[in-house]
Amino acid sequence: MKRKISEVQKARHEANRANKKLRQGEPTGIGRRIFDLDLLARDFWCSKCEIGLSFRFLESETVHGLASVYKIRCNKCLVLYTVQSSSPVPAASSSGRLLYAVNCKFAMGKLLFSIAKGLFLMVILIRFQ
Repeated sequence: MKRKISEVQKARHEANRANKKLRQGEPTGIGRRIFDLDLLARDFWCSKCEIGLSFRFLESETVHGLASVYKIRCNKCLVLYTVQSSSPVPAASSSGRLLYAVNCKFAMGKLLFSIAKGLFLMVILIRFQ
């Protein structure tokens, strides 16, 4: 029984490798993202070749809430670059965690909305008592 499992795993591994080769040069990310255009304009260039990078050569994406960190390879010199979709913000605590501006702004907006909603409901309740 173990032999069949290992053969299935080996076949799956080979199929994944073949699919990866077929997808090379095609966009791999699906969905919508929020970008800081200043960061995108500054960091989406190969410093060695002086050409623009392309999402067609996306190696990996790490999602941190609304922010993403991309590993993108230059299609000319094959250097791997790290590109962030939002600027990092120093954490208030000493935990060493990296926070992103888009996530902080979203959290602040959600907090302020909750406060405003609570105040609005209090005004409504007081007014109609």
